[in-house]
Amino acid sequence: MIRYWCCIFMLFMYSVLLNAQQNRPVSIFGMIKSDSKIDSVELIYHDYILSKSGLTPEPKRFYYLPRKGFYQAHAFKFELPEVARPGYISLKYGKNSVFHHYLIMPGDSVKLFFDLKKNQTVFSGPSAAAFKCQYELQAIDLKHQFDNGSTLVTNNPNSFLDQDNNRNKLKQDTEEFGAFGVVLKLVPNTSEWQRERLLNQFRFPATQDYFKILDGYKQYIEPLRYAILKADIIGKTYSSLIYQFHNRL
Repeated sequence: MIRYWCCIFMLFMYSVLLNAQQNRPVSIFGMIKSDSKIDSVELIYHDYILSKSGLTPEPKRFYYLPRKGFYQAHAFKFELPEVARPGYISLKYGKNSVFHHYLIMPGDSVKLFFDLKKNQTVFSGPSAAAFKCQYELQAIDLKHQFDNGSTLVTNNPNSFLDQDNNRNKLKQDTEEFGAFGVVLKLVPNTSEWQRERLLNQFRFPATQDYFKILDGYKQYIEPLRYAILKADIIGKTYSSLIYQFHNRL
């Protein structure tokens, strides 16, 4: 009940602050350092999203032909002239994604530097903290995948291990890389196992890891941006669990 009223209050404050905002431009300047030529950089802009998984509604797409010049890197810039409300942007070059669904606010201005040779990412400018925060939040997803290892749900684990020398492969992987946790967990595809797994995920949701990062930036970002990012974390975590519950049980 407390969480319900907190959400109602957050939505009320969101609407009040949103109505008080005026259209303001969003400026993004960036450089990509790479040995290979980069033909085009694409900015994908959602002025609002009803469903991140379904990309609803269709986004607006902008393209920039980067130039190297005196920067010794491929320089590009985008400006969204009139942004009236919080939205989301993604940045790509070719088929590669730089970042995905980053929250932006009217008036944002940020400089980005991506060194593909050293695998480094740097944010600068007035909105740097907001982008750096989301960059670290995005990294939590990879951390969870790494920590949890791989799980193979199969109706017959023994049958799988008897194929293609899988039993010896798994034994070797576990012996060599066991320090990183179980390389592959074989579990029977039963309703009891699915039920217990989902119950544990609901008891111990992954939100705390994300909140720890977000709260570290709380003093550097606007209250509205903080509230939306927090709501996104809650929605992302629990919608995934509900999706699993619906499809597996």
